[in-house]
Amino acid sequence: MPAVGGAAVRSRAVRAWVWLSRHGWSWPRLVAVGLALVVVAPVLVAGLNGVARVWFPAGDWAVIETRVLDVGGAHTPLVGPYSRDGWNHPGPLLFWLLAVPYRLSGGHPSSMLLGAALINAVAVVGMLVFAWRRGGLALFGPMAVVLALLLHTIGPALLRDPWNPWVTALPFGLLIVVAWAATEGDRAALPVVAVVGAFTAQSHLAFLPFAAILTVAAGVGFWLRQRRARPLLIGAAVAVICWLPVLAEVVTGGPNTSDLLSYFRAAGDTAGWRASEKVASLELGLPAPWLGAPEPANAAGGGLVGAGLRTLTVPLVLFGAALAVAWWARARPAVRFQLFLAGTAVVGLVSVSRMTGDIYNYLVRWWWALAALLAASVGWSVACGVRRLAMDRGRALPIIRAAAVAVTAAVVVYASSSTISSAGERLPVDDWTPALVDVAAPGADAVPHDRPVYVQATGPLAGWVGDAIAPRLVAAGVDIRVPDVGINRHKWGSSRVVPGPDASMRGAWMVTGSRVQDFRDAHVGTEVASYDPLSPAERLDSTQLERQLRTAYTAAGRQDLVERMDEGVSLWTEAPVPGVDQAVLDRYEAFRRRGVSVALFLTDDATTPAPPRPA
Repeated sequence: MPAVGGAAVRSRAVRAWVWLSRHGWSWPRLVAVGLALVVVAPVLVAGLNGVARVWFPAGDWAVIETRVLDVGGAHTPLVGPYSRDGWNHPGPLLFWLLAVPYRLSGGHPSSMLLGAALINAVAVVGMLVFAWRRGGLALFGPMAVVLALLLHTIGPALLRDPWNPWVTALPFGLLIVVAWAATEGDRAALPVVAVVGAFTAQSHLAFLPFAAILTVAAGVGFWLRQRRARPLLIGAAVAVICWLPVLAEVVTGGPNTSDLLSYFRAAGDTAGWRASEKVASLELGLPAPWLGAPEPANAAGGGLVGAGLRTLTVPLVLFGAALAVAWWARARPAVRFQLFLAGTAVVGLVSVSRMTGDIYNYLVRWWWALAALLAASVGWSVACGVRRLAMDRGRALPIIRAAAVAVTAAVVVYASSSTISSAGERLPVDDWTPALVDVAAPGADAVPHDRPVYVQATGPLAGWVGDAIAPRLVAAGVDIRVPDVGINRHKWGSSRVVPGPDASMRGAWMVTGSRVQDFRDAHVGTEVASYDPLSPAERLDSTQLERQLRTAYTAAGRQDLVERMDEGVSLWTEAPVPGVDQAVLDRYEAFRRRGVSVALFLTDDATTPAPPRPA
């Protein structure tokens, strides 16, 4: 009987294999699907882990949530995330896409983490799908390996981060791959180019030149190869639809386009070719940052230091050798892929050379995606050469292919499992979550809805929690207003800014640090919620230490350090100041590192000023 049972199992397995084979599911395709699931698993796990945790965003992340909340309502955004330089990135697709999981989750803030992970998962799967379509297992294997390694380096924290510089890096890689696929005649790539190009360019202006050049290259390349107008028209129609919000913003008199043009006309000195070359050498060279090597930064400003051209020696030799191998193997698609990526790198050099100010790592994180694709292209060319050599010499190609698949699977499984194991990493700006759980969420529920609420903040690091109260109020149905100063118009939308407070509005003060006690002592408004990481005795001790330091720094003529204390910045890195007791500073800093107190005060009249700081 066991033998009969075993025969039955084998018979069913054979029939299943025959059915799969008849429907196009060959073993290479089954291997590709399995590897794709393993590669993308860490991204999905990171998103699910994030959405399952309590998270309330602060700072820029809170601004993003507010604009996501606005989608579909009277304040629906037609522009993208704000820039500190006084303009918005071109379009709102990031907000609109994040609004889908946000609404489906019932408006839970952490659903933005899942939304960001889903965007990245689509990018990863898209790169793998088009790698399979254009190069089969020979390209899919190297692509799976480099993506698994890249995702491991990026880590779960950034894979679910909805901040626009982070959430656009992997979609940029997809844009490169689909643009190249379109030049190879893949008509399915054209609408994807339109959507991904619009998403990246609208979410971060740095991608606009890439999106424009790659889209044109995709269209021209497709036409030269296929001479078919209908797929091009479909792609163009999709592009127009994606850019309709931006067009609507212009037609309705929105100033963002003119703000962008004015900024770049008035821009100061650009980084130049030397700085661009150093950044490219760092990001494309060895040791490779996309594989985990450090990115040295300037201690003074935080900008990237860059590297010398010698770091590119080995990568350039490998790239050139792989190109020669692909040419010898008559693998013309592999040759074209390498050249396409090289051309994209040249565009990257030009783009970085036109940047102004310090070049921070988040501004050029897209180099990681490009570097990984360059590595995949080298792997594809080498695979083509090995296949040609095996065929020419009559070697066992199936054995070589099986060995390559085994090595690929081992690397992918190891990298992905390692990434998944760290899915519990901290969430973006989660230092503020304990305070916001106690203050922002219950405080917003306590605010009446009968009048608009004028939101202000004061105290050290108050900007973070001042922004954080906005989405909680909006989610609670409160109509918020903000002062028309600085970049508020770009952060919150022009419909929310007002010249100043008036008696028709309530006031909401998010107060931090010692300013909380100032509000209490002056009996300003009603304290509806508060948080303090210190005990009452510790807070009293911290307040006394702060007053001693303020007095000592003022007597020493170091008003700049007093201002740094007001901002919540550490003073431990400063040189000793005569008259300042180092023991007092050490104790104060120990308290400061544990966090600041936060409280929400409501006033019936928004014109009620903040109390003066005691002398």
